[in-house]
Amino acid sequence: GLENFDGSGKYRTTENDKPIDASGEVTQSDVTGAFNGATELAAKLASSNQVKQCVSTSWFHFAYGRAETDADQCSLAVLQKSFADSGYGFRGLVTALVKTDAFLYRRQIPAGGAQ
Repeated sequence: GLENFDGSGKYRTTENDKPIDASGEVTQSDVTGAFNGATELAAKLASSNQVKQCVSTSWFHFAYGRAETDADQCSLAVLQKSFADSGYGFRGLVTALVKTDAFLYRRQIPAGGAQ
């Protein structure tokens, strides 16, 4: 789907004087099916509940610098609900991140990383 973009992000329709085929198929997802180009791929992924859940979980990892644990399931549920309630807007996601118990009550690690 992103084949029309070269390594620097420049859009192109040919490579070595041959047309680029940016078509493909999403499999093993809740939105399987064919697409052609980045716009169709983005629309397909944006409609996926699996992708929406993955985005919120990935932002949890990024924001907290760690993977989730069993103790984080409530915070993840709140984060995912807030993300959905915001219409899947990133502003709502980031705001929700700083309101979770995982953020508000995180343990501080002393300088040098000693625990």
